Amino acid sequence: MNILGKAISIVAPRAGLRRLQARTALHLAQQAAQRFSYDGATPGRRAHGWYAPSTDANVELMGSLVWMRNRSRDLIRNNPYAAKMVEELAGNTVGTGIVPQAKTGNTQLDRIIDAEWPYFVEQCDTPQRLDIYGMQALIMRSRAESGESIVRFRPWLTRDGLRVPLQLQLLEADFLDQSRTMATVTGHVMQGVEFDMIGRRVAYWLYKIPAAAVDNPKINLYGTQWTAPRSESVDPVKEAEGVLKDVRLGRLTLTEAILANGYDPMAQLLEIARTNKVLDKLEIILDCDPRNVTLRGQEQPAATEERTPSSKAVEPKMGAALSADDIAFVEKLLAEGIGNSMRGASAVTRTYLT
Repeated sequence: MNILGKAISIVAPRAGLRRLQARTALHLAQQAAQRFSYDGATPGRRAHGWYAPSTDANVELMGSLVWMRNRSRDLIRNNPYAAKMVEELAGNTVGTGIVPQAKTGNTQLDRIIDAEWPYFVEQCDTPQRLDIYGMQALIMRSRAESGESIVRFRPWLTRDGLRVPLQLQLLEADFLDQSRTMATVTGHVMQGVEFDMIGRRVAYWLYKIPAAAVDNPKINLYGTQWTAPRSESVDPVKEAEGVLKDVRLGRLTLTEAILANGYDPMAQLLEIARTNKVLDKLEIILDCDPRNVTLRGQEQPAATEERTPSSKAVEPKMGAALSADDIAFVEKLLAEGIGNSMRGASAVTRTYLT
């Protein structure tokens, strides 16, 4: 009992007794909380601002699944470390392929199944692009990248010409209708997965074509340019200055510098040439154009070789009106650049290999 408690007990004994009882009960409650509760449940400075909702995993995924999946895919496309992680995971899990062995209890039936397995391996993929072992690796990659993968069984008739009348079709997780959550007569649907009354999966609600896909035969599906992995920059300004000096001194070629940044050199140079043609036709001089402006921002002398060959003899007439032929030429160049970018065949891309 402290000095205040003693003074209250002398002046008002009943009040002092009630105060002492309350303090004793509070002290015992604090000891019980510290003794029997989890450390993670106790309040304190370290838990300040920690929001922990009581919702389950399905409710949390309703508004977060698409964002997490898209960010995961973008990370694997543009980060060599993430791409390498997925490759190592698939390689260490699947390797050269997981080979099953029939064990039905009937030795003769097991021999028949094992004998038919090589035929199924080569013909199991519906698009006829992978064998069963390649599909295993793709499923593992999709699981690491998108969280899940869908395998659709496609049975065939005997007259279709397959030794084993069954094929598998791999679908990305985007085919699943994540927005469909509702109750049914025989159960319920949770994010595109239908369950019966006792919680067994009975059906999947799939799109014919997912919203993120493009159903256009004119799109070139194989136009991606594969280049070396991009070296990540720590200090972009200083590193750019160092690369510029290396190129000017001849210690590094322009092609090597473009490759180090993850671009296709030929596509990059063609795009630069196309842009320069448009600028020259419109008589536009940018301070970042080394043909006309020095590194210090001064105009290049007319007699230097760094200017374009066509500009040494005739100086451009600033402010001159463009003719109809000039406008048509510029529009053609711009259309070619936009068309190539849309097709993806000759556009500058950033797709990395490890």
